[in-house]
Amino acid sequence: RGGFPSIVMRLSKDDPELSEVDLSGQGIDDAQVQELVGALAGNTHVRVMKLAGNGFSGESAALLASAIFDNVDLRSAVKVDDPRIQHVLVSKKIERVAANEDGLTRVDLRGATDAHPPALAAALKTNTRVATLDLRDNGGITAAGRRALVGMLRANTGVRAIDLGWCPGIRKGLREEIERLAKDQDRWLA
Repeated sequence: RGGFPSIVMRLSKDDPELSEVDLSGQGIDDAQVQELVGALAGNTHVRVMKLAGNGFSGESAALLASAIFDNVDLRSAVKVDDPRIQHVLVSKKIERVAANEDGLTRVDLRGATDAHPPALAAALKTNTRVATLDLRDNGGITAAGRRALVGMLRANTGVRAIDLGWCPGIRKGLREEIERLAKDQDRWLA
């Protein structure tokens, strides 16, 4: 586990043994978030960041999300337990979809909430590159989000694979609707 200074030092040195960072409940404040942001800039090994139970602001959560997103090695690899950070990460990924970026064929949308499916649907209307949506671990998507996702999948047939994994808020209803769509449109579903 280690204390904050030790973890920041290991992050900044890109310690290959540090793949999971647990700083939950350690009273991390906005100034310490600045240290984390700097330490994440060159890191390539972190895959899990536990930050729940800290007192940093929403603005600092957005800074952390930007630091993760701006690091190509961490962008789709890191799982974060703070919903504020997850929200910003998913929103930034949807912005990339809307920009129809070259090379963007798979989008990891873990941490999406009901606010994200309408934006994703709008972004995918003009996107010709995304072929796979990773929607695992999305307990925040409920019936309203399900409707937007299904509508998006009906309109965008370029998405050929959908990974639902563990989505407790939507699993049964969405999985049934997507299974029907997948069968009708010859898509792969996990």
